[in-house]
Amino acid sequence: MTAHGLFERLGITASDIQAFSSLASVAVAMLLAWVTYRYARDTRRMVDEMRRQHRPYLYLLWEQDSDEEVPTVYRLKLKNAGDRVAQQIALRVSQDAEIVTLTRDPDATNWVNFKPVAVPVSSLSICQDGVKSLGPGDVLLLGYSNWYRSATEEQVLGYEIAYQDGAGALYSERLTLGYWICRPPYP
Repeated sequence: MTAHGLFERLGITASDIQAFSSLASVAVAMLLAWVTYRYARDTRRMVDEMRRQHRPYLYLLWEQDSDEEVPTVYRLKLKNAGDRVAQQIALRVSQDAEIVTLTRDPDATNWVNFKPVAVPVSSLSICQDGVKSLGPGDVLLLGYSNWYRSATEEQVLGYEIAYQDGAGALYSERLTLGYWICRPPYP
């Protein structure tokens, strides 16, 4: 028995087969449209996630920065740990702490015109004027302290750092950093 004979026996005509074929084509087209939509949506989500992962990321760190030939020095640094340039950087202090910086000494009688002074972090120029940009992996020195075990004072700095990337996306982090300083004059 042939397929044609089977269709005749079941009462299915050629126009019925053609109608069924058209319906099947519409169903396959709808399924293909739905799969295409899902693929496009999922691809868009992956692209958005990749963009979120590639960004600048700024924070302050307290890091030992010395070798065996000089006394131990610790430095307060602003670091961009992301893989994009950070621009229009603003640092706002919510809980102030002190840091040692070099300040011009008007009483200097020799070629050394600067002296170490403990100042509030909120008085640093980055808090007043901001920073135009900081590249990936770049570090900006904000202050320091020499290490003398008997002269340390604990500090807790609360801050918010706001910045944007090259595409104009805005970022903001609220962080706290604990560290210590040794108040000058040093022994």
